[in-house]
Amino acid sequence: LDIDKKLVLYWGKSILYSTALPFILHLGIKEIITMGWDFKINKANRSGHFYDKADDVVVSDEEEMINSTSNLYDWCLKNNIKIKILSDINPADERFNRVNSIKEI
Repeated sequence: LDIDKKLVLYWGKSILYSTALPFILHLGIKEIITMGWDFKINKANRSGHFYDKADDVVVSDEEEMINSTSNLYDWCLKNNIKIKILSDINPADERFNRVNSIKEI
């Protein structure tokens, strides 16, 4: 949140963490709806992103990314930043509000 005083970009597992969120915070945006924030997943035999094979599985990097979303949710709550996820298969922390259709936006 001190991005107005110094710019530090952290390398992470996701462009959302390393680039998008710092940029959004720099602009002062407090309400975010993600679109296309995907992980390589196989959730109830439904593959995510552009992976369409039934044998696609979560690998360690994706598991780490998915597990980190609970910390992201807590941080956003503490800093009064609202994030919604436009996806019915994104495996991020279930406390995030979900948008099921772009028509809901």
